[in-house]
Amino acid sequence: MRKVQKPYQQRREELSQSLYRLDGAIGRYKANAKTAELGTIAIELRGLVCKGGLLLRLSKEKGFPLELYTYTPVFVRIDTPFPIKWIKVWEPVAFSLTSEPPWTHKASLGECLERPVAEIRGSQFDVGRLITEIASGIGPAHYPDEISVALAEMKEDLVSGVPSHFVTLLNFAEVVSKLGYSFLDTF
Repeated sequence: MRKVQKPYQQRREELSQSLYRLDGAIGRYKANAKTAELGTIAIELRGLVCKGGLLLRLSKEKGFPLELYTYTPVFVRIDTPFPIKWIKVWEPVAFSLTSEPPWTHKASLGECLERPVAEIRGSQFDVGRLITEIASGIGPAHYPDEISVALAEMKEDLVSGVPSHFVTLLNFAEVVSKLGYSFLDTF
């Protein structure tokens, strides 16, 4: 099958629609705390930022920097008083658009996708893997009968009554949404 390049305006409109769906799911989750919305968030994030997603491609095409702030993951730092061997470590709110402690390290969105946010029994999760596993392992992209042991364990680690990986997903989604709208405002 022969394919043709979509015009920029069509791809820009697809970005706008994806951000609209992402924001809608974020808003509905905040209003009713239904975890079903987090599946929608994971699906939209996967299409926007994973494996050269739409937002990453458009920002590269236009030379638009997608920058945010984070910090060195606690479980890879050598200056912490914590033990070296971890059973479970989670960092639910690792990203910000403003540079204020602890978010003082400027990084590109692409770098942040590779930033570890959890280590569960030696299995390290970066943001990209987290998004993909939530979208494909919990739905709505797929509904397999099995999920990874690490993802199952993450569901048990609660932050204010919410599974910690959902808190991370929501934090990252809010930052991506704002970066996406900033891109649309510029181009």
